[in-house]
Order: sequence, then structure tokens, then C-alpha cells
Amino acid sequence: MTGAQIFTKLLNLDLNYHDFDWLENQGLSEFELLISVVLTQNTNWKNVLKALENLKKENIASL
Repeated sequence: MTGAQIFTKLLNLDLNYHDFDWLENQGLSEFELLISVVLTQNTNWKNVLKALENLKKENIASL
């Protein structure tokens, strides 16, 4: 498979499965976005949002 073919397949996957609307329009700061990216590696998005809320309650949701 050539590089161009791989690129085309990846582009088609992105066009068909691009589902980042859950991340957009969340109003997250850059710090919250960074933390959410790390947290989503080991949990689901609902739990990430709960964790972010807990961080905000403790006033540690920013640098």
C-alpha cells in the first residue's frame, strides 16, 4: 500500500467517523481540555466531566 493510499483511507475514515462534536462547544479552557484528553485514556466522557467539575469545586481547574 502506498503512502497516498494510506492517506486516502485515513481521510475517508475521518470523513465518515469524525465525531468530535462532544468535545466542541463544551466551553473548556485549554487546561481543562488537556486534562480531559489525559483522563479519557482510562475512562468515559461522562466521568471526565465529573472529574472536571470536582476540580473546579476545589479551585484547581487551571494552572
